[in-house]
Amino acid sequence: MKDSKGNAWQLKPGEKENENKLPDPLNEDVQKGQFSDTSSEPSEAKAEEVPSIPFITLFRFASTRDKLFIICALICSAVAAVSTPLNTLLLAYLLEAMVNYSIFGDADAFMKSLLNFAIYNAAVGAALVVLSYAATTLMNIAAYNQVYVIRQEYLKAALNQDFGYFDVHKNAEIANKMNSDIMKLEEGIGEKLATFFFYQASFLSSVIMALVKGWKLALLCLISFPVTMTLVGVAGLIAASLSKKEAIATGKAGAIAEEVISAIRTVYAFSGQEKELDRYEGHLNDARKINVKKSLFNGLAMGCLFFCIFCAYALSFWFGYRLMVTDGYDVSTMIAVFFGVMTGSANFGISSTLMEVFGSARGAGAHIFNMIDNVPTINPLQNRGTVPSDIEGNIELKNVEFHYPSRPDVPVSTYKKILVINC
Repeated sequence: MKDSKGNAWQLKPGEKENENKLPDPLNEDVQKGQFSDTSSEPSEAKAEEVPSIPFITLFRFASTRDKLFIICALICSAVAAVSTPLNTLLLAYLLEAMVNYSIFGDADAFMKSLLNFAIYNAAVGAALVVLSYAATTLMNIAAYNQVYVIRQEYLKAALNQDFGYFDVHKNAEIANKMNSDIMKLEEGIGEKLATFFFYQASFLSSVIMALVKGWKLALLCLISFPVTMTLVGVAGLIAASLSKKEAIATGKAGAIAEEVISAIRTVYAFSGQEKELDRYEGHLNDARKINVKKSLFNGLAMGCLFFCIFCAYALSFWFGYRLMVTDGYDVSTMIAVFFGVMTGSANFGISSTLMEVFGSARGAGAHIFNMIDNVPTINPLQNRGTVPSDIEGNIELKNVEFHYPSRPDVPVSTYKKILVINC
């Protein structure tokens, strides 16, 4: 046999010609190299453990205008939340007017109280509509702007990774995360955040109103608050951890589906339908098990939360009756304090359900930002190193081995010497 220069190329005694042993047409020394018998296809690497990130990190790509929109949206949500204790006070005064009418029979005073309730309640409702619309719109605009930048940065980072990164991470998995994970991140930094802030501000303002109206009864009503706070905090942490695991399993399933569909003719040619289906179902079952576990935990946490709240309600009714007899609490004070704490606690319970959304956003954001922050070994976007103006001569590389990053202990090919002539 001869190479491209016409030089004779002899096989060693006892050596068989192998289609994998191809001489380099520019380098006869490569003939001494030896390919590994191991398959050149990389094995599936173990999933990389991505560290969790704080929630505030999700806003790292927010511009100055986006931050201004977020601040204005949160202010609108806080002002709109004041409508909850105001409605409670209006209802308390109306119920007191009804009680007085049933005792004294003053129809004019009752009609005046009823008219005032209708006017003030309508005004509060109109303000609530305007402020809620402004908060939701501003928050969504800021979220869309951030997601637009995140998609650009994610795609730019994915396109500039070196080969080693794609050997460990499947291409389809990266594309799937660009859709599903960014949608979860957008949900966590969009209108759900304004809604969460509204419910939390409503809870705080309702509790303050109840303490001002009757601090003794309010303190008793709040006896379950430390327990509920602990439940919500623990539930949020566990939900974030489970959501991250679910996102990993779902991403692997999506990667397998895209991989099989893109090479469907090859799969049919080798009758690999059942094998690929088993792989896909395996990752889906992992995601389903994690989701079932997360749902059971969320249901248990919510059940414990409302159990504590209802126990506090029962105790509050009993103690409130004693205060009406001994401390001279009137009907409006009793109603304002009880319903203030009740609506505030209900809003706190509703806001706790959104913790799962923020946990999912944190888990998704960890994967997205891990890709964006990953700096490849060969980075074409950075102007580092020395670039010579002119090179003459040959380049010689000795004892070169090639490995896949997913299998660093298994050499794919080995060369004793590589010579690049007339570079």
